[in-house]
Amino acid sequence: MLDFNFFEMHSARNEKQSLIRLAVIIAATLVISMALMYPAFNYITINRLHKEISTLKSVLSADNTYDIIKMLEEKKRETERLNGLLLQMTEANQMLETKNTIDERLISHITGNLPRAVYIQALIIKTDLIDIKASSTNKEDIAQFEYNLKSSFGTSRVFIPSISQEEALYKFSLIIDIEVTADEN
Repeated sequence: MLDFNFFEMHSARNEKQSLIRLAVIIAATLVISMALMYPAFNYITINRLHKEISTLKSVLSADNTYDIIKMLEEKKRETERLNGLLLQMTEANQMLETKNTIDERLISHITGNLPRAVYIQALIIKTDLIDIKASSTNKEDIAQFEYNLKSSFGTSRVFIPSISQEEALYKFSLIIDIEVTADEN
């Protein structure tokens, strides 16, 4: 047997209305809660900013604040100056690394021409000049050293600008003037 429910169409309408009513209540609740939360959030933010402002005012009104600021500015200038020097030193270091300033072959060539009684105290190497400060027990070894260098450095000028005698040693300076060609630069 069939059961006829004559109130079925009224119950479907109530279900649709209850869903719509529920959606409206949820939307209204969300809007009201957002409307209440926004001012509360602003109130909390404003209070936090007031606290920060009062803290900053107390720091600025302290007696030693200006001294600290002046000291920090001086430190900043000093740091900038030192950074500039560091940059210059870094550039100089890179330049020295790219250029082979101390040529080991050149030093070994000079020391290979050294007589037994000649002792080198200083060796200054520049791009077009080598300055040797040395000492010896006799003048003949100094002359032999100059002759050896003149014969080994064919196109260079080798000369001794000064010799002085101190006790039993002859101290002298020997200069090698190297001719630099365009391909060597």
